[in-house]
Amino acid sequence: MRTRLVSILGLGPINSEAPHYETTVYRRDEVPSQPTPLVQTALAELYGAASTVIIASAKVRERWLDTGLFAQHFSGPCTVIDVPDGGGTEDRWELFRAFQRALSLDPIAAAGEDAPPQEILFDVTHGFRLQPMLGLAALDFTLAEWRRADLSPEQCPNVRVLYGAFEAKDAQGHAPIWDLSEVITAGAWNRAIDALLRYGRADDLEFLATTTSAAAIKEAQSRGIKGSALSSYSALKGLGKAARTFADDLALNRTPAILNNSAKGLLAQLQSESIAAWKQRLPVITQALDALVATVAPLQAEKMFSPEGMRAIRALAALQFRTQRFAALASTLGEALTTLYCAARGLPWGPEPEHREFQNERGFRDDITNTDSQLARTPDRIEDNLHRDLLTLISSLKQTRNDVAHAGYRSSASKAQDLRRLLNDYLNQFSAISDRVLTAQQPAPFLNFTNHPVSTWSDAQRDAALALALGNPADLPQGMPHVDPKCDGKAINEMAQELADAAKKQGVRGAAVQGEHSLSFALTAALHAHGVRVFVATSERLVEEEERHGAKVAVHHFNFQQWRELLPYHAPKNSDAD
Repeated sequence: MRTRLVSILGLGPINSEAPHYETTVYRRDEVPSQPTPLVQTALAELYGAASTVIIASAKVRERWLDTGLFAQHFSGPCTVIDVPDGGGTEDRWELFRAFQRALSLDPIAAAGEDAPPQEILFDVTHGFRLQPMLGLAALDFTLAEWRRADLSPEQCPNVRVLYGAFEAKDAQGHAPIWDLSEVITAGAWNRAIDALLRYGRADDLEFLATTTSAAAIKEAQSRGIKGSALSSYSALKGLGKAARTFADDLALNRTPAILNNSAKGLLAQLQSESIAAWKQRLPVITQALDALVATVAPLQAEKMFSPEGMRAIRALAALQFRTQRFAALASTLGEALTTLYCAARGLPWGPEPEHREFQNERGFRDDITNTDSQLARTPDRIEDNLHRDLLTLISSLKQTRNDVAHAGYRSSASKAQDLRRLLNDYLNQFSAISDRVLTAQQPAPFLNFTNHPVSTWSDAQRDAALALALGNPADLPQGMPHVDPKCDGKAINEMAQELADAAKKQGVRGAAVQGEHSLSFALTAALHAHGVRVFVATSERLVEEEERHGAKVAVHHFNFQQWRELLPYHAPKNSDAD
C-alpha cells in the first residue's frame, strides 16, 4: 500500500540538549518500534510509510533541519513544507493551505511518490498548539473536497489520525500510538446522516459505508480472515445500499416502494445487531442514527390504501416538505386527498397498486372526486362538512399542483416562495383533515364503564369481550368519574346522561357497566335509550386458605365466567289490574 505520512515537526523542549526529544520506544498495538527521539521515525517504521511530508515553522527548520539533526534520526524520502508561526490571520490561512498541499492527492515527487497515496497518516503528536487544530480543520475540509469532486471510493485514500502518547507509557516504558481517526470519521458520518435527514440524499452515506466496509475487509484479510467469515465486515455496505434505495425512491416519489419496501429495508439495517455493534465505536452519532430511525419507522405500511397506509403517507408528505421535494409533495397530497375523500364517502380503501384492477379503480375514484368537486361549487349541494372541506382542499391544491408541474412557464405562475408557503399550508390542512377522516372511520370501542381498567382484565375476559363483536375493549380517556356520596339522584342522572351521550357520539354499540350502584343503574338506562347494549362480567369466587406469619388467612380468587347482558326491563302485564 502506498502510504504517506504527514507530520508536524515540533520544536521540542527549549532547554533540552540535542536531539531535544527524549529517545522513546513507541508501539502500535503490541508491536514496538526501535528507540528514537522522533515519533515520525517510529510511525514510518510501524505503519510502513513510503513517503513523508513534514510541516515545519522557521524556528523548527533552524533547530532541526538546518543543523542536520533531523536527518540523523530520520531516513527515507521526505519533503518539508515551510509554514509561518500563525501569529496573524494571513499566516493562519497560509498554514491551512500548507496542510491542504500536504494532504493533496497529487504525487509529491520530492517525497519519492510517483502515484497518489492509498493511505495518509496524519500525525498530530507535536507542533505548536495552533498547528494540530488547523491541521485537523484542513483535513476535514479536504475530505469534503474529495466528496465534492465525486471521487470513487477507490480514488480516496484511507486516512488515519495518529498521536504518539508519550505521557501514557506502559510499565515497559513504551509509548502507545493512539489512533484518533474516529474523531474525523464521526463528523463525516454525522454530516452524511444529516444529508439524508435534511435533504433526502444518500450519496455521502453510501460512500462512507462502502469505503469503511472495504477498509474493514482489507484489514481483516491482513489478519488472515477469509471466506464467509468476512461477511460481518461488510455490514456497513448493506446500510449504504439500503440508504441509496430509500433515497432514490424518495427522489422519484415511488410511494408504494417506500411504504412496502425501502423504508422497511433501511430500518432493518439500522436496527441490526451488526450496526449496533459498529455504533459502539462511534457513540457520538447515536443521536443522529436514532433521528434517522424515527424518520424512517413511520413510513412503513403493509397496505397503502388503509388507515395505516394513510398515516404513513402523511409522514412521507412531512418528510418531502422537510427535504424540499415540493413537486413530489404536491403529487403526494393530491393522490392522498382523493383516497381520503373516497374513504370518507364510505367506499372501500381500494386495491393495492400491484392488483390488476388498480388502474381502473384509481380512475373510478378520480372521476368521483372530479364530479363531486363540480357539485361542491354550489355549497348547499353537499351538506356534510367533512366532504365539503375535503373537496374544497382538493380543488385548491389542484391549481397549485398544476402550477408546480408546468415549471413556471405559465404567464400567471406563482413565485417560488409563495408556492412553498402554500404547500406548507396544504400539508397542515391535510394532516388535520386526515385525522378527521380516520377518526370518523375508527371502529367504535366496547367501552369500559367500570373502575377495573382493561389492562387488568384476564385474557379470558378480554377474549370474551372481543367475541361479542361490539368493538375492542377500551377505557374512558379520563377513567370513571368519582361519585360523591353527597350527590342527589338528579346529579347522578345528569352524570349518567353525559356519559351515555358521549358514547353515542362515538358510535358505541356495547359497554361494560359495573360499579357504584346508583350511577350503574342510571347509566344502564341512558345507554339503553341510545340503543347501546350493556353487559356485566360474572365471575366465580374461589376461597383458599394460606398460612401467613403462622396464621391461616382466607384468600379470595375471582375467575371470570361470562359477559351477562342487562336487557331493558319490561314489567309483565298484570291481568288483575286490567
